[in-house]
Amino acid sequence: MQAVEHGRSGKGPAIVECKTYRAYGHGDHDDDRAMKYRPEDDIIEGRKRDPIEVCRQKLIELGDLTGDSAKAFMAEHKSAGEASNDDFPPEVVALLTQGIESAMAAAVPDGEEGAQWVFFEGGNQ
Repeated sequence: MQAVEHGRSGKGPAIVECKTYRAYGHGDHDDDRAMKYRPEDDIIEGRKRDPIEVCRQKLIELGDLTGDSAKAFMAEHKSAGEASNDDFPPEVVALLTQGIESAMAAAVPDGEEGAQWVFFEGGNQ
């Protein structure tokens, strides 16, 4: 809340640090490997703090999410190979499909563009 008030007052940007637990692997390639380098109890406890699940539970408590709606879109706990379009709201699937189609239709960029906007090279901010 302080960062919002700071920004709205015209005092400029603020940094908000949010610490969370990486409940699952970085991608479907390492979903099962987490069990090899973290104790199972740590993983179970950490997953209780999963921001998506915490938010879902809060919405249920507030009565904003009920019954089947709370379970309608459940991509969590699934690898990329297991998840399907049914795990996401239709408007999200449509938006992602549009983005993918646009990217696939776009011209291949010049190789030099790969390093563009990666590092600050001086000058005015």
